[in-house]
Amino acid sequence: GLQPEGMQRADLDNVAQLYQLACGGSADANKDEDSEAWDNKFQDHVARVMNDHSAALKGTGTQLEKGLESFRARAQLLDVVQERLIARVLPLDPQIADAMHCLQSAWEEMFTGVLQLKEEELRKEGSSPQGGVETPVGKTVSQDSPLGKSRSFAIPMGKSMTESSMNA
Repeated sequence: GLQPEGMQRADLDNVAQLYQLACGGSADANKDEDSEAWDNKFQDHVARVMNDHSAALKGTGTQLEKGLESFRARAQLLDVVQERLIARVLPLDPQIADAMHCLQSAWEEMFTGVLQLKEEELRKEGSSPQGGVETPVGKTVSQDSPLGKSRSFAIPMGKSMTESSMNA
């Protein structure tokens, strides 16, 4: 359900567990040469999302606004897990990696739409978020997919891990 005070420790624990699964589990035998770089990327991503989440919560008033921000941040945390999965699949099957990337973009687009509809409803009711949930309407970024084709998609939750990892 909606969480009045933002994300909970369990949310961070859940994304950490998913990340470990995306990395092939915790066994050292499953570690590849990029593991340390990915672990650093994961930690940086979580820190960035939590900082953004904390700042956004300061601008929210109602429980609904805080809940929407919590959903946005929790979804954004999952970006790095998806990116790790794509990176692991890419050398094995580039077409599946590209399909995963396209699926991620489609989910992000739908999620953005839901948040934008709710924000619009809140504005109509007169309880407009004061800097809470940020869903940049119409903001797009052009990006190369794992197969090198350029794709354009909406950035649903600020600067996504997809955008930052592709430009790194």
